[in-house]
Amino acid sequence: MELGIKCYNPNCTAPLGIFFWRSAPEGVLAEPFEPGANSFIVKCPFCNMDNAVWVKKVRLEKVGFGVPLAPE
Repeated sequence: MELGIKCYNPNCTAPLGIFFWRSAPEGVLAEPFEPGANSFIVKCPFCNMDNAVWVKKVRLEKVGFGVPLAPE
């Protein structure tokens, strides 16, 4: 799963200022300090700006196709 991240740099050259991060295979973006969320610093591949990102894991059901159903 890829997460689209809006770069903090207003002059970032990423299309629409958004880059994609693949390092969160079972996660969704979360609000800062949301219960169950962890923070990461992700470097934008377009402008090298450090971006603080909050990610919360989602629960995957073993029934069906493993579609994320709800945040843990």
